[in-house]
Amino acid sequence: MAKLPSIRITKPDKEEYRRLRRNTRAKIRRVKRTYGIDLEGEIPLPDLSEFQTRKEFNEWKELQTSFTNRANTEYQFVKNEYDVVATKRELYQIEQATRRAQRVADRKIQEQLDRPTFHDGKQIGTVKDRTIYMPEADVTGIHRPSDFNFKKVRNRRRLDDIKDSMKKRQDERYYDERNKVMLENFINMIEESFHSDADELIEELKTLNPDDFYGLYLSNFTVFNFNIYYNSDTDIEINRGQVQAMLDPVREFKRSDMYDG
Repeated sequence: MAKLPSIRITKPDKEEYRRLRRNTRAKIRRVKRTYGIDLEGEIPLPDLSEFQTRKEFNEWKELQTSFTNRANTEYQFVKNEYDVVATKRELYQIEQATRRAQRVADRKIQEQLDRPTFHDGKQIGTVKDRTIYMPEADVTGIHRPSDFNFKKVRNRRRLDDIKDSMKKRQDERYYDERNKVMLENFINMIEESFHSDADELIEELKTLNPDDFYGLYLSNFTVFNFNIYYNSDTDIEINRGQVQAMLDPVREFKRSDMYDG
C-alpha cells in the first residue's frame, strides 16, 4: 500500500488552523456558558505539529467545520423554561419517533374496532360500539401517544423516558410483547384466584397465541376481566361458573377457522 505523503505546513495552513481552532473554542465556551454542556474533549484540538499527513489535516478541518456549522443539529442546543437542555437533532428524532408511534397505535386501534363483542354467547355489538361510552384507550387498552411538547418536559429524566418509550412504541413488536405479558398476567391472576378449579382453563390459555388471547379478551370483555377476579372470595360453585364462562369462548375460538394453532 502506498505511503501517504507527509504534510508540509504552509502559511495558509497555519492561518486556517488558527481560525478553526479559535471558532471551535469559542463555541465550546458559548455552549457551556449558555446551556451548561461541556463539550471539551469531544472535539479534538491537537497542535498543528501533530498532523502527520495532509489527509489527517483535511479530515480535522472537516470535523471543525461541521462542529461549528449551524446546520449541524447534533451540536445545536435548545433549553426550555425548566432548564432542560437537548440538541435539536435529539428533539427532531423524538418528534419523528412519536409520530411513527402514533401511526402504529392508530392502526392497532382501527384493527380492533370492527371486532364483535359477546355476552352469554350472543353478539351484542362491536368494539367500536363500546367507544361511544368509553375512550378508545380504555376499550382497547391501546393508548395513543400524545404529541411531543418539549416545553412541558420538566427534567432530563422525563425526556429520556419519553425518548425510550417512543423508540419502543414505534415498533409493532412492542404490541406483540404487550400481548404476551397480558396473557401471562391473566394466567397468573386466574391461578391466584381460582387455584385448581382453573387447571383446565389455564392449560387451554397456555396454548393460545398472545394476539389471539387479546382478541378474545376484547370480544368477551364481560368475562375476561382482570378487575373482578382478583382476591375472589366467592363460593366454589360461583368460581366454577366464572371459570366455565371463560373456558367456553376459548374452546369455541379454537374450533373456529380463525385458530391456526
